[in-house]
Amino acid sequence: MNALNRVDPDAEANLYQVVDLAAIICQTPIAIICLVDSERLVLIASKGIDITELPLTDPICILSSLQDEPLIVPDTMLDERTRDSALSDPEHCGMRFFGSVPLQSDANLPIGMLCVIDSTPRALSDDQIISLNLLSGQVMAHIGAYRTREAIQRQHAMYADQSEELLQANHRLQEANEKKDRFLAALSHELRNPLSAVSYGVATLQAGQQVETSEQTLQMISAQCFQLTRLLDDLLDISRVDRGLIVLRRAPINLAEVIQLAASSVQNEAREKGQHLKIEHSEHHIFVLADKTRLLQILVNLLTNAIRYTPAQGEIALSVDVSDQSVHIHVQDNGIGIDPADQLSIFSEFSQGNNMGDSHSDGLGLGLSLVAELVRLHHGEIELDSKGVGMGSKFTVKLPMAATPSIGNSAPIAAEAEPTPSPMLNILLVDDNYDSIKPLGKLLERRGYKCQLSVSGEQALEACAETIPDVVLVDISMPGMSGHEFARTFRQRYPDARTHLYAMSGHSQPSDRQQSTDAGFEHHLVKPLEIKSLLLLLRSTRDQSSL
Repeated sequence: MNALNRVDPDAEANLYQVVDLAAIICQTPIAIICLVDSERLVLIASKGIDITELPLTDPICILSSLQDEPLIVPDTMLDERTRDSALSDPEHCGMRFFGSVPLQSDANLPIGMLCVIDSTPRALSDDQIISLNLLSGQVMAHIGAYRTREAIQRQHAMYADQSEELLQANHRLQEANEKKDRFLAALSHELRNPLSAVSYGVATLQAGQQVETSEQTLQMISAQCFQLTRLLDDLLDISRVDRGLIVLRRAPINLAEVIQLAASSVQNEAREKGQHLKIEHSEHHIFVLADKTRLLQILVNLLTNAIRYTPAQGEIALSVDVSDQSVHIHVQDNGIGIDPADQLSIFSEFSQGNNMGDSHSDGLGLGLSLVAELVRLHHGEIELDSKGVGMGSKFTVKLPMAATPSIGNSAPIAAEAEPTPSPMLNILLVDDNYDSIKPLGKLLERRGYKCQLSVSGEQALEACAETIPDVVLVDISMPGMSGHEFARTFRQRYPDARTHLYAMSGHSQPSDRQQSTDAGFEHHLVKPLEIKSLLLLLRSTRDQSSL
């Protein structure tokens, strides 16, 4: 019965024809087709009786449901197996005769029976029993046909669902492909702009301009290189977030100091557009539980986003308030605003509002997505409030407040003073890209270091055989002997050397750093190198060497 949860109307009509024939052939007033359910016998077609089911505990049900061949009980009142059946009650049918043939599945398992009942004792002839068997075969044919139709309908429904899922998946793929195309176009734009500026700047310097013009050009090149580095950092950070590789070092941080540094980072950009950048925060010390570097990244990205989408002479404000042990940092502008239709997806990767036309198309749509993920990692929240296009935007970051640490536990974030180098360090720069290490060597020499250049690991080992350097900066991904192979070979040949080995690589994952450590490097520096950080590292190396 579980396989036939309902009877198809067409099958039901055919089954009633079968019980009519059974009653005529056997000359009985009652004929029944019933199926076995878990706790009952269900009558799916009947003639001459009004009941729709019987409990399986009824004696006639117990007896007939276990049969795999015809059952004939000439007088049910004389047979102790059937005399107590409810069907013997005159209110039902006053049964005195019962005959049945089993309905069997394809696996020869009984699923029900075709029955004939009379209120007077009697018997069935062999021809009548044969006819009942033939009719039971018709019943099973009708049930089988119904099951087949039902299976086909289920299959069609499944195919329809799968087709819909495929259509939706195809739509998602198309959207992803369109996003990819927009992203690549934006990436090309973002890379070409600073590269073009750098190219023009180099041409200006080659033309031999005045000193004042040269200084301005160098500042421009430096700013564009910083822009390229920030772009690559955002791309790498999004990848790290997606793979769960960003680990925060949360500690009580003085918010005012981070805000001051964030504001100074974007001040020139705002000034160039003639924008007014207003910083409003309490003079009292407010501490948040955060990672210094990532909190600074959050604020710089929000301020940069506001500057980008606010027209010239516009206003941008950063303010702070405290509510219920939570610190709320607001970045508000009177720029182009965000269409309500775009506000739900504005924190998605590569998302940019539809109202951000060509004149506002800078950026990859990564900044806000990265900000949202970094805020989430801080157990904080980020909210957007924009009344619509042309109405400006307000982003609010909510972070847990931290208890004010004791004096000395929170060092201020400040720009490091440029170190005074020592001329005592001999540095070997190793990179197959000679155009990369040549200007770096010149810069270090101008700072007082003695530099030697090699374009392969083999050449660097030859140089080390003549003079053991104090420091070796080695590119990891070189043809032939890699940077890792160089480091292992150097450590084996010169186990007593006090040389410091620093890896240079465009790869910055924890696994990359661990490989460098395993090869014998002390530090893993990510390209492009931050010159100020490199000079600080060299000063630290010099101080260690002098001990």
